[in-house]
Amino acid sequence: MVEIYCNGKRKEILYESQKQQKLPFYVQDFYLGKNLALTTKYQYLTEIRRFFTWLRKEGNSDAAENKDVELSTLEHLQREDVMLYIDYLKNIINAQNKYNSPTSINRSLNALRSLFTYLTVISDKNDGEPYFYRNVMAKIESLPASKTLNYRANEILENTCIVVKQNMIFWTFYLVATKVPLITILLVTSEKTKKEILPLLQ
Repeated sequence: MVEIYCNGKRKEILYESQKQQKLPFYVQDFYLGKNLALTTKYQYLTEIRRFFTWLRKEGNSDAAENKDVELSTLEHLQREDVMLYIDYLKNIINAQNKYNSPTSINRSLNALRSLFTYLTVISDKNDGEPYFYRNVMAKIESLPASKTLNYRANEILENTCIVVKQNMIFWTFYLVATKVPLITILLVTSEKTKKEILPLLQ
């Protein structure tokens, strides 16, 4: 075990070691064989683990656990399988209670590209040869910068709530600061504005 005297960093490295043990041997080889920043490795392992979990749930792998997903499963994946995974990422709610942005989905794709490139090109653990040669991720493009439909809808809803809240704050301040009689304001404002003001006074 490598001793690191910064406690926070030491804990992080030990945690990464635990995550590696829950993934197949070839992912552990990938982790050790790639010269990446620790935070990048952490993100990649997280995305690989999520992909393997999805493969098992969708029946692409018969493995009982992620660490048992076989190389042949990755070798024989079709482009359609990965596209279904992308669709899955587009339509799930993340830890922030939002739909995944294209940036988040592309981060997941980058992790998988890195893994598949290692397995099909860089690694020489198979008697000097890569684990396999067929790289399905080479056929997958990143998502464009434009936002997914679900992500845009969620963003519009959030912005609408912000605008309503700002209007309510404005009218609260206006009523207190100007001391204008309420009846005067209600006579000159629209029905929409009345609906915003009245709840503030109840």
